[in-house]
Amino acid sequence: AELVFEELFVKRTPLSEACRGVVTTLSRLGRGEQLRAAVRLPSRPRLTALRDWFAAQDASDHLERVFRLSKLKYAVMTNIPFAPEEAEHWTASPQPPLTPRLKTALRVDPMLVGDWRGICSVLRRASPPHPLSMEGCVAYLKEWVRRIRPIYLMASTPAGFTYTPTAAGPAAVRKQPPAGGGSAAEEG
Repeated sequence: AELVFEELFVKRTPLSEACRGVVTTLSRLGRGEQLRAAVRLPSRPRLTALRDWFAAQDASDHLERVFRLSKLKYAVMTNIPFAPEEAEHWTASPQPPLTPRLKTALRVDPMLVGDWRGICSVLRRASPPHPLSMEGCVAYLKEWVRRIRPIYLMASTPAGFTYTPTAAGPAAVRKQPPAGGGSAAEEG
C-alpha cells in the first residue's frame, strides 16, 4: 500500500480519475487533512495515521457511514459456495448477522468452467457430505440458496467459453415441470 500510495499520489500529477475518487472518499470521511499530511511526509511510512483511524472504526458503524455518505441503499456481494474461504463465513455457528445494506448473489463459475475436482472436494467436505454427482451439486446449491437467500444467480466464464451438450442432452438432469406449467428453473 505504501508503494502504491507513493507512486500514485506523491510522484504523479495530475491525479488520475481513480485517485481523485480516493481523495474524494477520504475527504468525505473527514480524512482529507490526514491524506494531505501523508503526501507531505518525506518518506515511508506515510499511511500510519490513516491506517490507525480505519483500525479504530467499528465495522458496522463505518459501513453505515459509507453507505449514507455515498447515498446507496445497498450493495450486492457475490458468494461462491465452492470457494472454501468464502463458504467459511456462511457456515460459522452462530452465523454472523448480515446488515440490510448487503445483499447476496450466488456465483457458480466453477460449474461452468468444469472445475469438477474442486466441486467434488467441496461436496465431500460439506456437512453433511453430498453425493459426487450433478444431483449432489444441485442439492448443495439449493442448501446455499436457503442459507444466503441470494437476489440473483451469476457466473463469469473465460474467454472462448462454449457449451457443448452431452449425448444425453439436458433431459438427463431436467426435472418434470411443477404443477401449473412453470419451468423446472422456477422451482427454487
